[in-house]
Amino acid sequence: MARYLAIPLVALAIGAAAGFALLSYGSFLTPVSLIDAILTAAVIAMLLIVAGGYAVFARYWQLASRMQQGLGGFEADIARRLANLETALDEISLVHQGREHGLAASLSENVAELRALADEESEEAGFQEKGRQGQGDNVIRFDPGGRNREPADTAGVLPGHGIAEEELPIGTRKLRLPQGKLADALEKGLVEAWFQPVVTLPGRKTRMLEAVAHVSNLQQVSNGQGSARSVSADQPTSVQLQGYGSHAGEIDHLMLTSAVRLARKLDREDRGCTILWRMAVNTIRDPAAFDACMVTLKNSSPGPRLIKPLIEWRNFRNLDAAGLDHMHGLAEAGYRLVVSNCPSPQRMREVLDSGLFDMVMVDAELLTSESEAWREALTMPIAGRTGRGRNAASMAEHEIIATNVDTEIQVMALIDNDILLAQGDLFSAPKRLRDDRPSAAKA
Repeated sequence: MARYLAIPLVALAIGAAAGFALLSYGSFLTPVSLIDAILTAAVIAMLLIVAGGYAVFARYWQLASRMQQGLGGFEADIARRLANLETALDEISLVHQGREHGLAASLSENVAELRALADEESEEAGFQEKGRQGQGDNVIRFDPGGRNREPADTAGVLPGHGIAEEELPIGTRKLRLPQGKLADALEKGLVEAWFQPVVTLPGRKTRMLEAVAHVSNLQQVSNGQGSARSVSADQPTSVQLQGYGSHAGEIDHLMLTSAVRLARKLDREDRGCTILWRMAVNTIRDPAAFDACMVTLKNSSPGPRLIKPLIEWRNFRNLDAAGLDHMHGLAEAGYRLVVSNCPSPQRMREVLDSGLFDMVMVDAELLTSESEAWREALTMPIAGRTGRGRNAASMAEHEIIATNVDTEIQVMALIDNDILLAQGDLFSAPKRLRDDRPSAAKA
């Protein structure tokens, strides 16, 4: 209240002083009455009040104008921000709608493809003779000389490759032979390679095969030294070997020889199909056995294009310095190595950092449950690790294969991530031979 009364009070004081001064000065010149002096002082005070009030009004008007301009700019900035926010929200809504539409279309396409494949397999199974269990019990047996079938026999040919399929007996199973029986089977030439489809793409086109050891005509195997029991008549005539022991080098070399012959046949017919050659840890550790395998690999015409050595993670972890040198020798020769059964993304990353492997095989359940961790570990660049005789560009091309694909959910999740499907009931026509369940710790 005082600041509003300051101007009139000051003006009155100045007017009174001016009137007193005029009265004092005028009394010397002309006689002036007291009333004239008071009126003069009042006029001067009013003029001062008007001048002071105008000055104060002008000052406050200037401040109010500046404040109005500031508020206008603030309102314009708020309006601009709101407009940008609305535009961003519209774009986000459009992106979400596009993603939902794309996911729905992809899901419908995958479901339609799966249903068509299931219908095709069911129709094929309906024409099979009674007692057969369908394509799930078929494996590929490579017979380059045509010893076991007539030249005109084209039944059971694998689509796209011209390789004969042979039906296994219903009682076929894995068997761990004693070392005496195994030696006798090798001596009689009863151990041979059967090629198991590992990766079959949609449309029943086999992309990868793996040589697995089988012994045919088990009844011909004598009760060799170290045998625990005789071979009974009800045992199957052909079994898959499980565990090679001291004969690992000889059997792995036999599998490699058959794989090279099949690779040459496929290469001549221009029907490319990669063949996985599984190496036992004893084969890698044994210098003589590994040197024999290296000689076979160097003399193979398809070479690194069609042959891929495969080792399990647990075996690679237990290799000594000599075994690692053998693995580096394979890599220097240009072979793309494959590792299977990595238990975690961290372990897979450690294996990839070694600079030896370009392909990993992981259980589908692990991939679908921790897909981000596996993908990050697989795509992370390798810094400062080029491997012996290999460049960084070749090492950056890693490929991941999912094993044990059993459900449609796994199939769609893995297809969306561009991951190959291995040994699944939905995309691999023949039934897998190895017990590669997660509990069995085999890929």
